[in-house]
Amino acid sequence: MALLSNVTVATDIKAERDSVGFSGPMESGIYPGTISMAYLEVSTGEALAVVLDILAETGQHIRTKLWVQSGAAKGKKNFYVNKTSGEKTYLPGFNAANSLALLTVGKPLGELVEETKTIKVYSYEAKADVPTEVPVLTELLDQQIYVGLIKQTVDKQAKDGSGSYVNSGETRDENEVDKFFRRRDKLTTAEILAGATEAKFFATWAAKNSGVTRNKSTGVSAAASSTPAYAKVVGPTVSLFG
Repeated sequence: MALLSNVTVATDIKAERDSVGFSGPMESGIYPGTISMAYLEVSTGEALAVVLDILAETGQHIRTKLWVQSGAAKGKKNFYVNKTSGEKTYLPGFNAANSLALLTVGKPLGELVEETKTIKVYSYEAKADVPTEVPVLTELLDQQIYVGLIKQTVDKQAKDGSGSYVNSGETRDENEVDKFFRRRDKLTTAEILAGATEAKFFATWAAKNSGVTRNKSTGVSAAASSTPAYAKVVGPTVSLFG
């Protein structure tokens, strides 16, 4: 039998495509993408995060964790109070996740339905992806969005003698989701709430951030900051996003 007899070409097999490959963080810019996964994660301190995997049209995956609610020690809230002015402000992660929900399915984050599903999630104990039951936000799946993505340089951390994570003095580059824009018209939630029909901030954001790497590192060893942390998410009811 010929050794190549099983080497076939068929229409139901994904064909070769031209690609230079991807490695490392993506450059700052606005990327059109589709939400391939969205689920909730609770930290050991009972903080709540929305974990996202967005497939950009470049073929790269934008994976991020948006902390939408503080932990038990801070009252399980999706906002914080300014100690000086007493003003309440939503957590940045909540603003981003709530914006994503409004711009895709027209509903605030707190109204999304959770469905328990088994998906593969990375386990630090197993050092591999393992089947795990998680609350999936199925309404967000396959929704299209524009992602304003920042490339930033941050401190690399390592454990000290007591087991706490501290800045090591070295740095690394990573991506952070900074803004979402509605796919069909490039509008932001703020523009929609203001009654705008023309997307202006899209170009403003791109002009300021595209290709720019933010340096958020100290370059020196320092104590690690605490991680924010879960419960019923509180959000304003908005009817402008249908």
